[in-house]
Amino acid sequence: PEGLLYVAVDDSKMRLKWFERKAFKYLKAAKGSLVLGATIEEARIAVTRILEVGAEVVFLDQNIDFKGKGTILGTDLCRELRLKGFRGVVCINSANSSEEDTHMYMTSGADAVIPKGLKVAAMAAQLAQVIHDKRDRR
Repeated sequence: PEGLLYVAVDDSKMRLKWFERKAFKYLKAAKGSLVLGATIEEARIAVTRILEVGAEVVFLDQNIDFKGKGTILGTDLCRELRLKGFRGVVCINSANSSEEDTHMYMTSGADAVIPKGLKVAAMAAQLAQVIHDKRDRR
């Protein structure tokens, strides 16, 4: 899925760098793709920023945890995006992907669950299928 505008929201600085330096390059992301979550303030305004930049694909960590300052859930961000009319692809990107977790993510409005630790090529293949399936449903 080349040329799409991506936004990734995660609390891990290492993970955010991975998206910027590896995943977005591999996906040939559109200029303007961005990462959010380096601070709790960034995570709190993530939905607004996602809508402002016109993201087409969003990766949300499920547990965006800022030690002592609070936790923001990817499923809450997903629900808010859907309530505000976001029609793009939402992927929950989590280390927890049991059947119960996956059900929770999908009922929040996510289109896919992409486990953390997946190689970028496998992630791209899964993402391509999700985008194709979503376009077919429209």
